[in-house]
Amino acid sequence: MNRNKLIIGIVGLVILLIATTSVMKSLNKEVIEHNYTFVGESENWKAEYRVKGQEVFYEENDTFEYDSESKSQLKLTYKGDLNELSLVRSLEFNYEAPLNGGGKGLEFDKPPEQKVFTHSSNDLVSEDAVIDVNVQWDENKEEFTLKSKEQP
Repeated sequence: MNRNKLIIGIVGLVILLIATTSVMKSLNKEVIEHNYTFVGESENWKAEYRVKGQEVFYEENDTFEYDSESKSQLKLTYKGDLNELSLVRSLEFNYEAPLNGGGKGLEFDKPPEQKVFTHSSNDLVSEDAVIDVNVQWDENKEEFTLKSKEQP
């Protein structure tokens, strides 16, 4: 009977040590969540850029460490009717944010079947970033800026 109590006590102590270690590790880390939406428009186009991710700062073996993960997507929408794009043969759009950017080029053999175009990445931008968007479709070109919905 005493042996069973001893084994239960040792197992309980090990579980307590594991739990305490996990709690102490979580106390030595800072997590910053990012969940932003940037919006803007020009005469013919509007865009929305969504960012969702996190940054984790922590200490491990007396060294400060950093990890991050994120998903972002630029959604570009033509503001006019779809039939207005029927003669378009090429569309190129890109964005530039501090420290990163991206874009996409499309060629059409037949009229586009949609007026919403997307580009996804793993970019992480700050909430106060200003994002420049350039759109060129055939010989037409427009530029505009996206700002966070939270910015005035």
